[in-house]
Amino acid sequence: MVIKKLRVLLFGVLLCVLLLLIFRGKEYILKGQSNKMEHKIQKVDLITSKQDEQLDFDPDGYYIPSADLIIGDYQIDHFYLETSIYDIKTSTLKKLEKPNAYIGLTNSITKRFELYSCPNPQISKSKLFIKSESTPIGIITIEGDFSDNIKSYFVTVFTGVVSVEEEGRVQNLGKCDFTYSEGD
Repeated sequence: MVIKKLRVLLFGVLLCVLLLLIFRGKEYILKGQSNKMEHKIQKVDLITSKQDEQLDFDPDGYYIPSADLIIGDYQIDHFYLETSIYDIKTSTLKKLEKPNAYIGLTNSITKRFELYSCPNPQISKSKLFIKSESTPIGIITIEGDFSDNIKSYFVTVFTGVVSVEEEGRVQNLGKCDFTYSEGD
């Protein structure tokens, strides 16, 4: 029974790796909108050949903490970054004029999941700073550094300090490692 489950798990991992290798060339996978997030239509700029070096850094995706980040009845599940969109009509990747960032929280009592916007995220090839002021547990801030393993699976791709400020008190949840998932 256990061997059969291990075989199925190994087959699933191998299939995922194969699909990843197929799609990792110069093509980009259309990113779905998870959890029925509402996205505002934004002006976009077509990425030109001068901007090709920016394609080497595409942080879009989900970043999952390697440790449980729990404040009261809430757990920080992940943060999500979106800096570009794939235009199906022109088959091109378009850079958003203003990147989007969200923090996902789950209420441990109701099991309800919510996404909270992080206005004005600061995203660069090496650093990240996001802040959400609209969460039920207070102001959540995540600040840290990307590793060279960006978009690698099962390894740390981001290390940052997570803090929550409520009624003027700052609770530092400490330094946390995050792994990457492309999502839908």
